[in-house]
Amino acid sequence: MKKILLFLLFLTCSALSADMINSLVFSTDNGKSYQEDYPIIKKGVTSFGVKVSFNCDIPQESLNGPIMSWLYCSERDFASANRGKRLYQSGKIEKWMNCQQLKQYWANSLRSEFVYNVDIGERPAGTMGNENKWNGSKWVNDELPACNAFPAGTYHFIVELSYWLKEPRKEIRVFLPFDLIVEE
Repeated sequence: MKKILLFLLFLTCSALSADMINSLVFSTDNGKSYQEDYPIIKKGVTSFGVKVSFNCDIPQESLNGPIMSWLYCSERDFASANRGKRLYQSGKIEKWMNCQQLKQYWANSLRSEFVYNVDIGERPAGTMGNENKWNGSKWVNDELPACNAFPAGTYHFIVELSYWLKEPRKEIRVFLPFDLIVEE
């Protein structure tokens, strides 16, 4: 009986994560237009846009808090990674990744969007981060390390959306990977 209940709980949680319909589109013209194709930019172009739209088809009263968003890069630091390195966890994968978080990284609506302006140019020394250092009791602002602009290559990014359910008390996380191509 216990195994059956656990199996039903697993199916319910899996179905709930499928209840979030997402779209990920990209801009290489400062937000004038967006396309579904992964961004391809020329070396020397220092930014691109990412818009993630979501439609969460579960009752509002089932949520325990807002829907939140983060953007990670697995290969390297980048200028707009204002949260510094964060531990990214997905299933059995644990990896430190550079993280960008919007000023308002949460949405109280079940249908909304987050728009990131991703800066892959140079970040000078002394740039302040946003709650990017743990001081033993809370996150505080601290200087981020300098980083160079992205050279030509392919870079892997992930947009994460997450929310908590009231019953069962569980975090639902949705991962939307994409690649950025920087051409010579």
